[in-house]
Amino acid sequence: SITNLNTLGHITLLSLALAAIADNQKDKIRSLTKFKKAS
Repeated sequence: SITNLNTLGHITLLSLALAAIADNQKDKIRSLTKFKKAS
């Protein structure tokens, strides 16, 4: 369903953000935040 896809998308973004934090790549986090706001 749409809700499940939306949740999956948020989990994916969250895991990418956590990976970026682990790599100390703050620019990647900023771009993810902009991407999330756009979606």
